[in-house]
Amino acid sequence: MAFNGRTLATAAEDGTCCVWDTKLRKLRTLQLPGAAANVPVGISMWQNHVLAAAGRGVYVWRCQDIEPSVALEGHAAECTVLCICREDPALPQRPPLIAAGGSDGRVLLWNARDLTASRSAGQPFHMATPTLHIEAHMAEVGGLCCVGSYLFSGGADGTLMRWTLPGGTTASNVDAGGQASVVEGGVPLGGHIDKVTAMASCDDDAAAAPAGLFTGGKDCVVRLWDVDSCELIAELIGHDDKISAITLTSRHVFSSDSASIRQWELGTFSCVHIFQAEETTGLAANPREIFVGSRNGTLGRFWGWAIPWSRGHHTGFPTWFRRLVCATVVSLARSNISRWEDLQDCLWSAAELALGQGEGTAGLCTWDHGQHEHVWLD
Repeated sequence: MAFNGRTLATAAEDGTCCVWDTKLRKLRTLQLPGAAANVPVGISMWQNHVLAAAGRGVYVWRCQDIEPSVALEGHAAECTVLCICREDPALPQRPPLIAAGGSDGRVLLWNARDLTASRSAGQPFHMATPTLHIEAHMAEVGGLCCVGSYLFSGGADGTLMRWTLPGGTTASNVDAGGQASVVEGGVPLGGHIDKVTAMASCDDDAAAAPAGLFTGGKDCVVRLWDVDSCELIAELIGHDDKISAITLTSRHVFSSDSASIRQWELGTFSCVHIFQAEETTGLAANPREIFVGSRNGTLGRFWGWAIPWSRGHHTGFPTWFRRLVCATVVSLARSNISRWEDLQDCLWSAAELALGQGEGTAGLCTWDHGQHEHVWLD
């Protein structure tokens, strides 16, 4: 699952990739070439593009397109994970990069600026070749995350590595034979004793969060690492199954397993909420809501992180929250507040106050990935 603050992109095992708005209204369904053989295993967003790793390549759609315009080729094995290495202000000469790991343990990187290239005559999409490759692990790559000038990779063998990306332009990363340059000198990080399955990095402007990397794996523990020293900062213990996804806001980190989602407070690293959600496969969050993808093909949303949300079904809200909304609207009318943003802020503050008193619910409203229908999970 990928989220850019305005739209969500999701991928499912049935071979479909979908784009949604923040109200979980489906905007379009993206078509993969040879969908029967290409099951998407990772999805991401960069500027006005949606990217999905499927089969042995990465396919790219422009905004509003339903068919891919660019295909990133080069992998000799099936892709397993995808991430974006965005521009680094400290390295202005380095272009943004697209990284994809494979089942053979290799990581390939492409120049993201190649996404703007036009298709060749008679070709269904533009083909782009990698500029960098990394022999990262002895087993399949289970996680990738870029933090500044570093790319972190996690393997199915439990190894976790840090790679320093070169700061030059694309031309300097390709040899005279047109082959991608090899990135060497990886630094190992200890800690995991089984397959690494999820990674996420702290936002640079997250005041309450240290600049670090969160990783999770089959050992059921979420770990926070210092990206410069590669030292372990904290361990978040409490999950009963392997970590399937991790996402962050400026104040919290969310991690999921097969039965629940845990909300941890940054700084203290204490668990402040546990949400019941079966077979979670993807997470995305902003300061006011969290989006949840499930293996059964549904996409859900926690609004306020503990209040179920259902467009057109207001009776789904708990009685205390309906009374809270009515009281807030009456007070707004008396205070002549007319802007919708102000109304949202007031409702949010009131909901936070009520949730702080221990009230709430574990309900979750979800939409079917293929049919845009909602289902309640209690």
